[in-house]
Amino acid sequence: CRLYIGDAGNLQEKVPLLWGFVALSLVVSLPLAAYFWFGQEQVQPFDQALNTVAFALLVAECFAGVNGARKVLRVLADIVEDADS
Repeated sequence: CRLYIGDAGNLQEKVPLLWGFVALSLVVSLPLAAYFWFGQEQVQPFDQALNTVAFALLVAECFAGVNGARKVLRVLADIVEDADS
């Protein structure tokens, strides 16, 4: 659901869907990944490496989502501003 919202928001340039993707990433996925990274005991080295990569990719995904949503919002604001002129 989270990836579908992000994809639909990106392709259709819908800012609320993009922010919904970022919000779901920050509220649901990031704490879950943080638990798997920090909260587990007796973790195998492969699991630790895999959780580290997953956490890093999720953080990068959140930053990219915020940056993408801001760019789309800026472009849409410019289009509205040009239409008003």
